[in-house]
Amino acid sequence: MRKVCFFLYRICWRPLIIDLANYEVEIIEAFVAKTLGKQYDINLNKLFQFQSKLERNKEKEEKSTYFCSELIARLYKELKLIDGEKSSASYFPIDFSSKGDLKFSRNGVSLGREQIIAFEKNK
Repeated sequence: MRKVCFFLYRICWRPLIIDLANYEVEIIEAFVAKTLGKQYDINLNKLFQFQSKLERNKEKEEKSTYFCSELIARLYKELKLIDGEKSSASYFPIDFSSKGDLKFSRNGVSLGREQIIAFEKNK
């Protein structure tokens, strides 16, 4: 199988607007520790997984990979901010954009305006 690399010169991010409780900060810290260094990957199995499945196998969980929007969706689900039944892999970057239709399950939570970060192209 041939791997294809994409070079991004611009990315977009939106800050999460939320008042966090202390236990939620702990959830975020644990999530970062658990996912830091994971490989980036997207595949057909993920794309066609519509319902959330919790990994019970520690070895499988350690080898798990994420793609950008899947990682954010997983964190939001752990914070119980979005639908826990929908698979994290079913969320795409557009869902988190101003054109998306992301619904938060808690009042007072929103995403800030889109911020573009541009990288200099290597010549």
